[in-house]
Amino acid sequence: MEPLLIPILGIVSSLVLLPGIIGFVVYKNKKNKIEVEKLKLQKEVLELEIRKQEAKTETLRLENQQLDRQINQ
Repeated sequence: MEPLLIPILGIVSSLVLLPGIIGFVVYKNKKNKIEVEKLKLQKEVLELEIRKQEAKTETLRLENQQLDRQINQ
């Protein structure tokens, strides 16, 4: 009876465990791809915020120059 047990366990593991493991790997891969895309979008948002702050800084610098000219006249 024992020699028959090994092939049965092999069949059961190939029908139950392997699809489960493969499904888990596919799920984790998809989840990681979504996380990478999310982080790319967050990076883009932060870069845009930096550009916005740089534009504000430049505007303030130009206003400051204009006010300095008015004061010095």
